[in-house]
Amino acid sequence: MKLLFTIGSLAGGGAERVVSRLASCMAKRGNNVEIVLIAQNAVDYPLNENVDVRFINPKIQIRGMRYFLRCMEYRNEVKRFEPDVIISFTTAVNIFVLDALRGTDYRILLSERNDPYNDPPNAELRRKRDRIYKRADGIVFQTEDAKAYFSDDIQTRSAVILNPVDVPDKYIQKGNKEKKIVTVGRLEPQKNHSMLIKAFASIKRKFPDYRLEIYGEGSLRNKLEELIKSEGLEGSVFLKGYTRNIFEAVSTAEVFVLSSDYEGMSNALLEAMAMGLPVVSTDHPIGGARMIIINRINGILTPVDDSNAFADAVCEILGNKSFSDSLSQNAADISKRLDIEKITDEWMDFIHRMV
Repeated sequence: MKLLFTIGSLAGGGAERVVSRLASCMAKRGNNVEIVLIAQNAVDYPLNENVDVRFINPKIQIRGMRYFLRCMEYRNEVKRFEPDVIISFTTAVNIFVLDALRGTDYRILLSERNDPYNDPPNAELRRKRDRIYKRADGIVFQTEDAKAYFSDDIQTRSAVILNPVDVPDKYIQKGNKEKKIVTVGRLEPQKNHSMLIKAFASIKRKFPDYRLEIYGEGSLRNKLEELIKSEGLEGSVFLKGYTRNIFEAVSTAEVFVLSSDYEGMSNALLEAMAMGLPVVSTDHPIGGARMIIINRINGILTPVDDSNAFADAVCEILGNKSFSDSLSQNAADISKRLDIEKITDEWMDFIHRMV
């Protein structure tokens, strides 16, 4: 089967990592797989040698004209490849693909990656998404809550498929932990790192030897640096930026945390659990964390934007080794449920039903 993935880039990010894994696994199975990048010619994740990557990059800089020419270049690339199915990831790219291929009869499968009530933040763009998604042949959601947002017509052509997890054995917890708490996520309002930093100020009073490491980049770096100073946490909270080997960064933590106000299905959370880390996450819409965390069995869920509850949950893990060990052992089972081969099977089954 000829499969054409479309995404902004393959630079660091959860959707990008999923595309690289799915495309590689599908190519390994003998499918003809191509990935078209429409925003940035960057590939930060390993790919199967049989996956072809192309970049659409109109030379003209006039904004409206550039979008039109990108649509034309993309349309030409699709015509050249003649895929059986086009698989598009992320809302903005999904809208672009449906715009570019208007009037054609290509099979188009979309992957909705975030909370449709809040993402994209622009209300007009959300309304356009709601209209234009009706033209897709199928949509893959990450949670039932995300699926329920859309019309009955869209829901009948949809599936809920979780993200694959593929953590190298050497990063699975074997007892070599450092006194650190780790999170991974863009420095943007959605991730609510300010709440996490305030919660850590409380944690630090009970466990003064611990540090907090935040991996990711974004527009709020300066504001978060100011908050770290105002809370007196310089030397204890570190904005580590982007790293190519997030497994290395996370695997030795005592606790992994996720403070998001809303979220799709966090790859970083899934991978931390697969490593055997105790995890604390907000019980954010659209229910991604709730789908994988059984509260106090394989992790802890806390209310959104509640720094006190968040701090209490982390402190309980740090102060109770038997509880921490139990969470770790149960969390690691997620890797069996989300094995890349199983998740690829689910995608291929849905693709065949759609075609």
